[in-house]
Amino acid sequence: MARKCITEQSARRQRWIENGLLELMLRRTFDEITVSDLCRHLELPRRSFYRYFRDLPDVLDSLLEHTFQDMAVSDRSLSIEEFAENYRYWLEHQKVLDALRRSGMVQKLFEFLTRYTDTSSIRNHMSPDEVPLTGREASVFVITGFIALVIDWHADNFRRTPEEMARITWRLLFAPILREP
Repeated sequence: MARKCITEQSARRQRWIENGLLELMLRRTFDEITVSDLCRHLELPRRSFYRYFRDLPDVLDSLLEHTFQDMAVSDRSLSIEEFAENYRYWLEHQKVLDALRRSGMVQKLFEFLTRYTDTSSIRNHMSPDEVPLTGREASVFVITGFIALVIDWHADNFRRTPEEMARITWRLLFAPILREP
C-alpha cells in the first residue's frame, strides 16, 4: 500500500505519480512498464518515487483506491439516480477502464469495488429477516453485477447513456427476470 501522506503537497505528488502510471498504461501494458519508465516519463528521481511507493503494483493499487474513494458517497441509496451517477462517474473516468483493459487487469475492479462500495445501502433494502442470512452475499452479487455491467458498457463504447444503464440496472435488481418453472 502507498505510504500515508501527511501533507497536502505530498498527497498531490502521490496522485501525480498515479496519473503518470495511468498515462503510460494507456500506451503500453502494465507488464511492459518499469519504475524507471515511470520516473523518466515524469522526470522524477527514483528516490522520490520510493518515498511514496514500494513498486508499480503499489502505484496501481493506490490509483484504484483513490478512484473508488472519489466515487464513494456517504449516504448511498439504491435509486435510479444513484446508479446513473455511478455510470456518469465511470464515463468520466473511462481512462482507468481503458488502461486496465489494455493490460488485461479488469479483475482489479472487482477486487476494489467489493472493498470500497458501501454495502449497507443494499442491506437497508432487504427484509430484516434476510439480512443475517444473505446480506453479504447480496452485497457481493450487486457489487460485482454492477461492475460487470460497467465493463460491458465500456466494451460497447458507452453506446447507452448513463441513465439508460441505470434503468437497466434497476430492472435487473428489482424486476423478476426469470419465470417460475
